[in-house]
Amino acid sequence: MSIILNREGGVSVFRVGVLAAVIGILAIIGGYVYFQLENDRRSKPLEVELYPNAELWSQVYDLPTSREVYYISRDASPEDVVMYYQALLDDFYDQNATDPRREHQCRRFPESGIFPDYVEGSGNLPYFYSCLFEDAFFDAEHSTVIEIQPGIANDAEGFDNTGLTFIRYIQRWTG
Repeated sequence: MSIILNREGGVSVFRVGVLAAVIGILAIIGGYVYFQLENDRRSKPLEVELYPNAELWSQVYDLPTSREVYYISRDASPEDVVMYYQALLDDFYDQNATDPRREHQCRRFPESGIFPDYVEGSGNLPYFYSCLFEDAFFDAEHSTVIEIQPGIANDAEGFDNTGLTFIRYIQRWTG
């Protein structure tokens, strides 16, 4: 306390000003360091743990600030995979897994049934799920969207992936 007192025992306005300036400069430096660390963390993809035993299927693109990768699971239904990613989402956002109205949930498209234009063997998806993991900071984009899709058949192209589950990672980050 004697730091801010003058020789007569009164409060020194000059010393209080210097002390406030030092504290202000330290706060500005601390804020700058924090901001740089947060931006640096968002200069890499937001990694979300891959479903167990999923295998790399293909990497569609890998750009400086985005990538899209497909994985497959041979031994799990889309619903099993969604339950796994919903648990990760609950943990990521620190939300109550038993609350049916929690804010961050994997969404099904369409909400029920199948898409109206779906025809078996056409190569179209009957439905898919989407889970958004996002860690934005000011303008810094930092997200991973995970889409879970059932395997489909395309008679015209001659392939049949029914029974497989596809897991699509769409990642974007600030460079």
